Amino acid sequence: MKVIPKSDPWSQLVVLITGMSQAGSTLCFNIVRALMSYSGAKILIPDPPHTYLLRREETASPLEGANLRGAPEAVLIGKQHDLPPTSPRHISNAPYTSDPGDPPVKIIRVRRDVRDAVASRLRKEEVHNRDRDILKEYFDLNILWHESWAHTQDCDWAYEDYKEDPLAVTRELQGVLGLSHSDGVIAQVVYESENLKNFYDDKKECPGTLDGLKHMVPQDFENVTKMKEEQVTNN
Repeated sequence: MKVIPKSDPWSQLVVLITGMSQAGSTLCFNIVRALMSYSGAKILIPDPPHTYLLRREETASPLEGANLRGAPEAVLIGKQHDLPPTSPRHISNAPYTSDPGDPPVKIIRVRRDVRDAVASRLRKEEVHNRDRDILKEYFDLNILWHESWAHTQDCDWAYEDYKEDPLAVTRELQGVLGLSHSDGVIAQVVYESENLKNFYDDKKECPGTLDGLKHMVPQDFENVTKMKEEQVTNN
């Protein structure tokens, strides 16, 4: 992994993970990252003022069933819950038209039962004062973030559906991204994405050797996976 300046050539595809907070957005982010990584793409992850570049280890051979055909050479993957009114993609500025030469953008909106999402945030932030105003703020934000992306999403990724059938939901997700990995690769992607949390507990059990994730220092790992230590025991 290396840090590249923002002036470097732009990616051929942008994937944004959007929508609710504490709804599986970090998990979805890493599933997308792994799917693209197994396609042989270079992964660009913005963390202003830097952009991190992940690439396959030179000694890594393609996993059987991985389809490298048609995958973009470089993919920028970001995570953003809100859609500010100043954004060209905000509904108040519709219809949105991209500038010539801009890479295509795929928007994945995550969602979850808002009650569970709010409860998860309260646990994460260790909020012991369950004041009605705090609860209302968390509910309102999640509803706002969910609705803000409705008009521009390419995929509606539901946490409950994923938990019920992760292979089927990930298979649908890769179709939105234009990929066609085998079910064996999809199963490996799911396994790796769900077990990155072991980085903070037992690195021997942490997958991610393909991109060298398990060998990173904690700050770099957090920057490129969007996974913080306090998220490990949170559901």
